[in-house]
Amino acid sequence: VTKEVIVLYLTLCKQCYQKNPVPKRGLAPKPMPSKDTDSRCQVEVLDMQSNADGEFKFILYYQDHLTKFIILRPLKAKRAHEVVIVLLDIFTILGTPRVLDSGSGVEFTNQVVHELSKVWPDLKVACGKQRPGQGPGSLEQVSHDVKNMVRAWMQSNRSCCWAEGLRFIQMARNQMFDVSLQRSPYEAMFGFKAKLGLYSSHLPRETVAILQTEEELEIAEEQLESSLWRGQEERTEVAADRSDVDEDLDPTAPEAAEPSTSQ
Repeated sequence: VTKEVIVLYLTLCKQCYQKNPVPKRGLAPKPMPSKDTDSRCQVEVLDMQSNADGEFKFILYYQDHLTKFIILRPLKAKRAHEVVIVLLDIFTILGTPRVLDSGSGVEFTNQVVHELSKVWPDLKVACGKQRPGQGPGSLEQVSHDVKNMVRAWMQSNRSCCWAEGLRFIQMARNQMFDVSLQRSPYEAMFGFKAKLGLYSSHLPRETVAILQTEEELEIAEEQLESSLWRGQEERTEVAADRSDVDEDLDPTAPEAAEPSTSQ
């Protein structure tokens, strides 16, 4: 079991997540600069027929080359048209690359690019150079990594419905710190850390758990703000009291002159 799978398991584990404190907010990192030379994506179709989830027998793997941001979607079949439908959703949200890399074969890659041009005539994408059979980024390595992540999710959630878990696996993977990026793929893509709604706020977790409406949220935020102000005022008063005590006990303070007695 690789270190990446262990980290992902801990990320997906509900009990482990509840024990983790909400990270403090900091300065938002800037998104990765855009370069035309790096405007490429990798698209792979991973075979899950031996562990099919109902009608879903394949996984579409998409990765942005520059940010390493990935997208995972279930597929019913390894057909260019199905792949293109998913790619259209991705491209119309994240933007389009110049080059499409794939280890799924030259013929299949050409079919995908051709199908894209039919559905979207104004889009022109080039087929990337074929990658070697092994090593980072290869179809074999991608398939191995994704299937390990899927198994980790299924074990953590005690579920065989991996198609439902792909988006959560994707989210967890995109939040993992990447050494080469010095940030997570999510931060590299969007310029800030991923948020989990109110659980990413400063409100206590137990307070967030019972909130239902915006009115309740506003009240909770006002109460938190009042509590913070009271705490600050109390700390200021304590500091002032300590300062007064220190002055009273200061041995260097001039003593009052004793009254003289006449003889």
